[in-house]
Amino acid sequence: MNRLLFFVLLCVFSFSLQAQEEWPLERCIQHALDNNLNIKQAEIGVGYAEIDQKQSNASRYPSLNASTNLNSNFGRTIDPSIDAFTTQNFISSSLGLNTGITIFNGFRISNSIKKSKIDKSATELDLDQSKRDIALAVANAYLSALFADENLAINESQLETTKEQLVRTEKLIAAGVRPANESLDILAQIATNEQMVIGAENSKVIALLNIKQLLNLDPDVSMTLQAPQNVNVEADPDLLTFNEVYNSALKKQPNVKAGDLRVESAIMSEKIAKAGLLPSLNGFASIGSNYSNQGKRLTGVENVINDEIVVINGMDVTVGFPGVEAQFEDNPYFNQIDENLSYGAGVSLSIPIYNNYNVKANIERSKLGIINAQTQADILRNQLKATVQQALVDAKAAKRKLNASERSVEAQQASFSNAEKRFNAGTINTFEYVTIKNALAQAEVNKVISKYEYLFSLKILDFYMGKPIKI
Repeated sequence: MNRLLFFVLLCVFSFSLQAQEEWPLERCIQHALDNNLNIKQAEIGVGYAEIDQKQSNASRYPSLNASTNLNSNFGRTIDPSIDAFTTQNFISSSLGLNTGITIFNGFRISNSIKKSKIDKSATELDLDQSKRDIALAVANAYLSALFADENLAINESQLETTKEQLVRTEKLIAAGVRPANESLDILAQIATNEQMVIGAENSKVIALLNIKQLLNLDPDVSMTLQAPQNVNVEADPDLLTFNEVYNSALKKQPNVKAGDLRVESAIMSEKIAKAGLLPSLNGFASIGSNYSNQGKRLTGVENVINDEIVVINGMDVTVGFPGVEAQFEDNPYFNQIDENLSYGAGVSLSIPIYNNYNVKANIERSKLGIINAQTQADILRNQLKATVQQALVDAKAAKRKLNASERSVEAQQASFSNAEKRFNAGTINTFEYVTIKNALAQAEVNKVISKYEYLFSLKILDFYMGKPIKI
């Protein structure tokens, strides 16, 4: 019984530890990279590209194919074992092995290999970009969840402070220092604080759900985010220039490199299309044999007397003539296969003359493909330029907003401290006190919002400059 109780307590303790396990940002990002469905889909794209590359590489080697068939013949047909017409029913089969190799086809194979290699590199960069996008999305959701948690703590603290003020006010009312109706304003403020706590709790739940969705976790999973003790700010947006961030982003962003590779791939597609204008030379070879159940082989000869009727002096006379008669037996399967072996080899040359505009149409499409790929690459650069400009402006603005909010909190704290003293001294009423307290509460919330906006704006700059996402 004691062992059973110990086991149950151990399980409960282990479950409690698991339930209280904290998730730092690095673990969240890694879990998302391992389990996010968009990442898995991008990995499948890389798998397809690898298969295409293997197929392109294998196309330069000879092909080899075997064939066989079994036939039952009725009526007049050619017996393959004797290569003659027969009216007997028989069963026959044939075996064959053939190979072919492309000797020259306008460099289509070599260009296809180059194109498949470029396409594989582009899909790998797409995967890297997806991972970076997911990491940034997780960081955003993580910071939003931390903000929601901190905002909830602020609202709960404000509620407790208001309740404590209600207790002090009721004591002052009981002592006759304050009028009885002044407690009503504080009761109304408590109701407002409780609503704000409920809203903050709901925001925290939603924030956790958002990050669980990115991590592909079940909504019922217990998850506690690890709040950093000290946030290291490595970059000062005021010291960064647009060209510095943009040039770094051009070198570090995988989707830009992938766009350039797709231009190269489109150029290879044009070369492949132009191969249709050139002659192609192919080599081939084959070996085959056949079998028939009517096949015979010679086993020997036998001396025989053949009777023939001749006319002698007007009379029919039977005369025996000596002769030989061949003796046959069924020819075994493998004997026929060996005896009927046939070989062949050759080359074929195909010269395109007119093919209903197909080749020229493919060439024109490939040229448009190059223009489209270049346009897409330019669009990516323009989008990157715009987002970098916006990110740098937002970071600088977020820094100024955070500095302003910090000064505002300091000013509101001083104002509230003075208001508390005046309220306790009876020089201001409850409404004035609650108004000043609400101003301080709003300033504290604004400071928290500004802090996380600034942190996220810095993470965006790190993202474009190719730095790892961490806090």
